[in-house]
Amino acid sequence: MNTSTCTRPNKKLFEHTVLPALYISVSLIGLVLNVWGMKSLLHNWKKLRHINILVLNLGLADITEEKN
Repeated sequence: MNTSTCTRPNKKLFEHTVLPALYISVSLIGLVLNVWGMKSLLHNWKKLRHINILVLNLGLADITEEKN
């Protein structure tokens, strides 16, 4: 029979330190990659033809969703 005791993880440390850092880093990386994608779209506007409006709308929607 195992009679060892386990300590509980510090929930406040996780909620107030790890999660904000994770959310901020994911938001910044996502914003940079979305801007990079939009720049690429504008650079290759003529090559993409009909799909460019769809990709532009998806990119703008994704950027505005990250702010909220």
